[in-house]
Amino acid sequence: MITAVSAAMRELPATMITKRPRTADFALWSAAGETALGLKPGDFLYSDSNNRAGANDPALEASPVAKFIIEMMGGTTTWSGTASDLLSRLKPAAGIGDKDKAPYGWPKDGTRLSGILNRLAPNLRQVGIDLQSGRTGRRHWRPRAVTR
Repeated sequence: MITAVSAAMRELPATMITKRPRTADFALWSAAGETALGLKPGDFLYSDSNNRAGANDPALEASPVAKFIIEMMGGTTTWSGTASDLLSRLKPAAGIGDKDKAPYGWPKDGTRLSGILNRLAPNLRQVGIDLQSGRTGRRHWRPRAVTR
């Protein structure tokens, strides 16, 4: 382990990362020391990227609304409205009528949906849906191409 740290310290000034992950400092140090750990150059970033991509699917699958947001955005280029407006639009897609009891975890109102959207935003971004909040409190949805 000390050998890897020593090698990372030696290689750090010459180590370059073209696409920086969220944990950029950790990734830079790991990339600098990967050859001392018996890895080929680029192995750490490849594995790290695959691990993060694999963690995205369970988060979206666990959400009661993510599936319907993804389906809705698959058929449109943009959508804009409040969280309450979005909830009203998602209910019929989920088969929830005015008198039907919503499934477990389904948001009761726009405020609760807004909290869910804030937590899901990074995961939705990974599948090409970018969530933006305007100053008026309205949610602006914009699908975008995501390269992996």
